Amino acid sequence: MTAWERAALCAVLTTACPHLFGGVLVRAGQGPVLKHWIEQLTDLCLPDASPLVMPATVSVDRLHRSLSVARSLTEGRPIYQTGLLDDAQGRLIVVSGVERLRREVLTTLAVGLDESRRADAAIGLMAIDESRDLSEAVPTVLTERIAFRADLNDLRMQDVSVVDWSREDIEYIKTNMQACSVTDEDLTSIATACLSLGVTSMRVPVFCMHAARALAALDRRTKVMPEDITVGCQLVLLGRGQAVADAEPAPQPEQEPEAQSETSEPTPEDGTPDAEGEGDSQSMESKIIEAVMSAPVQMMSAPSRQNKRGKAGVSGRSGAHVLAFDRGRPDRPVRGQLDRGRVDVLATLRAAAPMQTARRAAAGDQGLKVRKPDLRIKRFKRRKQSSVIFVVDASGSAAIHRMAEAKGAVERLLSQCYARRDLVSLISFAGDHANLALPPSRSLVRAQRQISDLAGGGATPLAHAVVEAYKLARSEQDRGRTPFLVFLTDGRGNISLDGTADRKQSADQVSRLARTLIKGQFAAVYFDTSRRPDPRARQFGEDLGAQYQFLPNADSETVSRVVRQRIGSR
Repeated sequence: MTAWERAALCAVLTTACPHLFGGVLVRAGQGPVLKHWIEQLTDLCLPDASPLVMPATVSVDRLHRSLSVARSLTEGRPIYQTGLLDDAQGRLIVVSGVERLRREVLTTLAVGLDESRRADAAIGLMAIDESRDLSEAVPTVLTERIAFRADLNDLRMQDVSVVDWSREDIEYIKTNMQACSVTDEDLTSIATACLSLGVTSMRVPVFCMHAARALAALDRRTKVMPEDITVGCQLVLLGRGQAVADAEPAPQPEQEPEAQSETSEPTPEDGTPDAEGEGDSQSMESKIIEAVMSAPVQMMSAPSRQNKRGKAGVSGRSGAHVLAFDRGRPDRPVRGQLDRGRVDVLATLRAAAPMQTARRAAAGDQGLKVRKPDLRIKRFKRRKQSSVIFVVDASGSAAIHRMAEAKGAVERLLSQCYARRDLVSLISFAGDHANLALPPSRSLVRAQRQISDLAGGGATPLAHAVVEAYKLARSEQDRGRTPFLVFLTDGRGNISLDGTADRKQSADQVSRLARTLIKGQFAAVYFDTSRRPDPRARQFGEDLGAQYQFLPNADSETVSRVVRQRIGSR
């Protein structure tokens, strides 16, 4: 079964029984493939139950029935508006960019999925995950309530096929699915396979059982066949199961030696249904695991991806969030003064609404009465900026090559960092000092102008470079940014801090400064540009606490790619 066929089948089952499956989590970027999948999904729905599109910027207030402030002020009486969850009863909700939903919105959606269990009023969620970074996995609070996973990221329009199912099939599944039953032995095999794949949620085996029954109904059968179970488990367990190559087999009950000898090698005339049933159960479990493990690698190990979310600090990712009053994604408004930020008019009116009767009675008129304690200020949440600091060795005969590749890497990063508002800077060191060649900037034109004429050659003041890198990284950290250091050098300093040419003293100073100032304080990557691997260069990387990359012929594309991966570029 191809990835497109799996995605289409997930859509069919969810459309038929959203109260049993909850929805589909689709990993896909915007493009013709995703558009075609949504169009086919819409064609399967009844005209009066077409999918409801929900923006990723939706607020919690918009999900539930709430007071319409504008209409209430116009008509002079409380007017309420229905929420999106109310409008979506018995329909599917399509959410693009589900990874960008605020946590309180995700929690509200999860509660809505739990509460909508009636077949005529159930909510099905078609959650589209557009993230390209593994640190942006959708939280478990929502994914545990969604049965299916699909991945359309690597598909092209040539891979898209025509879906043979129709609305009649949807109606048949709704009507006849309850007649399809699953045996206790099959349920045991499903539960055991889930445990073997590292899935401990009790919802998952239930999803697998319902999927097998729905597939049997889709084929106009009342008996669930083994292929229904394997395909249903594959649809549910993809993206949940973890690699089990090293997993231990499920423990088998111990038997006494006498019992083994008495029951060994049963013949058909023995009539031993227990032994036969046990063999079938083991066979079904292995078939389920084989079906799941045969899926593409990118569909596996979603739980491990979830655990990596939001690790900032020394990891160098710009995933940490900060609260601000100027820009970012809307967050909960706060009480404050006008000089702190912009007034949230809606939140202010809501805060003032309960006091209007008393205030109007005291003032003797019917006008709107807003007091200073009612003021609510807009607050935003945004990711911390990453500040990438290149520390480039401009000394020696290879200086021209290193500088050229460093300039190329800086320009590549700057051409992609504007949307993330990340900054790039460059420190070059040669002779007897280190120089800030490019202050932190997002301007590609400015960078090209300031680093175009950088020269190289001379001694290697590596100790000075470590000190300057620390100063700049600390300055960026004080400005609320996440510094990330990139060293391009062979790690062999020969100029000490007092300017004397002493290789041993310089090496001791470099090691001490790297351990004291950089290691554990800032994330870093070290590109060793030595002609051949050198223990002294590797030791410098360990002193920095940096990721070590031996790249004697480092090119700008490789450097920029490694840096983007390390800072969580998207």
